[in-house]
Amino acid sequence: TGAKNVGIGRQAGRGISSSSDNVAIGYQSQYTVHTGQYNVSIGTNSMYYYAESGDNGYNTAIGGSTLYTLSTGNSNSAIGYQAGHLVTTGSNNLCLGSKAGYNINSLSDNTYLGAESGYYHRGTGNVGIGYKALYNAETDSLADNNGNYNVAIGMKCMGNSTGTTDSYALTGDYNIGLGYLALSKLASGSSNVALGFTTGQSLTTASDNK
Repeated sequence: TGAKNVGIGRQAGRGISSSSDNVAIGYQSQYTVHTGQYNVSIGTNSMYYYAESGDNGYNTAIGGSTLYTLSTGNSNSAIGYQAGHLVTTGSNNLCLGSKAGYNINSLSDNTYLGAESGYYHRGTGNVGIGYKALYNAETDSLADNNGNYNVAIGMKCMGNSTGTTDSYALTGDYNIGLGYLALSKLASGSSNVALGFTTGQSLTTASDNK
């Protein structure tokens, strides 16, 4: 049986079985049976579906429904209402802000700071800082938004273009945007660098611009 666990709130920590060193605070926090360790979840339904069957863990979820669908991912940190909400098996993600990194799913190594930053994105190794940074997306097929190793810093940087066709999918890699609306319509372009207010705003499919 487990040891050194804390559960505060109705059905909080209900899923903690033989694991140790977990903290669950809030209604149905860590509700699903698991054996993970060193997890901290604070907020209603935080880490609700966590189902680690080994001895991994090390997740931190603070806020209502944070890391809600996390099943076996490790070392994720999500702070803010529904931050990292649909992370499942991804690891090493940092989501700070309401709905930041909402749809990461099985991807890893992303950093999203700011409300709705990286909301639709399902790539690896991306950094989005600012409200709706890295928000560009095809909204009806989220798996298509799979660009990797992009850096977007600033409000709506790579984050002002969404639609329901493939042409809106953010699939480009290795882009760097710094400033409000920089690379704001980018889709499939790669290896672009845009520094400053609205810089590179017209780029969609072009690559290697600096």
